[in-house]
Amino acid sequence: MDFFDSSGLSVAYCEDHVHIFLYRGEPVAYFEGDCVYSYSGGHLGWRHEGWIIDHDGDYYLFSDQAAGGLVKPATQRTPPKGPMERLPEKQIRQFEPLRPPTSSNWSKLSAKEFFELEQS
Repeated sequence: MDFFDSSGLSVAYCEDHVHIFLYRGEPVAYFEGDCVYSYSGGHLGWRHEGWIIDHDGDYYLFSDQAAGGLVKPATQRTPPKGPMERLPEKQIRQFEPLRPPTSSNWSKLSAKEFFELEQS
């Protein structure tokens, strides 16, 4: 399953319905039920009908199977996948916050902000 942002750019993928990788092979998050968590335990958002929703209820990413939601842009070709890096150990998860109603907006978060990525 490939995930795209508001411009149709391929951001991440998930092959096992659990672990989310960037295309360079870096594991950045995982699904636990409908929640999306970072490996450090941070609650990042929720999945909803093929979408990933942020803490404001804004639509962050959509999969090729997304239903409803916002009008999806044309998607760009997915980049080649780098070798998958080893999965980090999952840390204790934060409690799931109250889920906001979905908005009619795209998230303003970058992949770095959403996935809590450190600067290189």
